[in-house]
Amino acid sequence: MPGFLEALTAATAKPRMRRALFVGINYTGSQHQLNGCLQDVRNMSAFVQQRFPHLRSEAAAVRVLADTPENSGGPDWPSRENVLAAMRWLVADARAGDHFFFHYSGHGCQVKDTDGDEVDGMDEAILPVDYTTAGVITDDLMHSIMCASLPWGSFMTALFDCCHS
Repeated sequence: MPGFLEALTAATAKPRMRRALFVGINYTGSQHQLNGCLQDVRNMSAFVQQRFPHLRSEAAAVRVLADTPENSGGPDWPSRENVLAAMRWLVADARAGDHFFFHYSGHGCQVKDTDGDEVDGMDEAILPVDYTTAGVITDDLMHSIMCASLPWGSFMTALFDCCHS
């Protein structure tokens, strides 16, 4: 594990990598349909890319998963499998000094905590578009993929626009 000075130097130097992942789910046509999640993702993506112009020039630096007709069945459809794969992509090959941004807009819920790490006995979770068949994505799973795997001196910003966030 690097020392404090090495990590501080890496963190204040120009980042080697910056990536952003945006997930927006309106659940169109379902009894739980939302309005505005796709627009939230469009707005946030535009804002982040305006703030960090190099993200616009690096095609592989930004991914958007959304439940739009053109994404149906493809890698940008926000199924549980695709969301987890995109989370892994977001932090792949992370090193000290790297910056990552995750934004989710959709349904959130609470489920029974199975490992005893929650004071209230409940885990928070996000609901991929196929949650009724594939299941939810808990805070523990998101943490293990997007946070616990990050090296010291790298940065993750996560913004959740959902219930129980």
